[in-house]
Amino acid sequence: MKKTISISLSEELVDEVDDRLEYGDSRSEWIEEAVVEKLERESTGDSAEGNSIPAATSS
Repeated sequence: MKKTISISLSEELVDEVDDRLEYGDSRSEWIEEAVVEKLERESTGDSAEGNSIPAATSS
């Protein structure tokens, strides 16, 4: 079962995600997959600070 939520992301991050989507891809599904991957890395102790997308975090 899916639950609809609302989040705020920087315009730059949304642009970065959108640039990686192909025609017909769902932004919500892409973000869900990214969150699942992050949670899996953290649960295995394989998380490291600085694993963010450089283009999305640079000013």
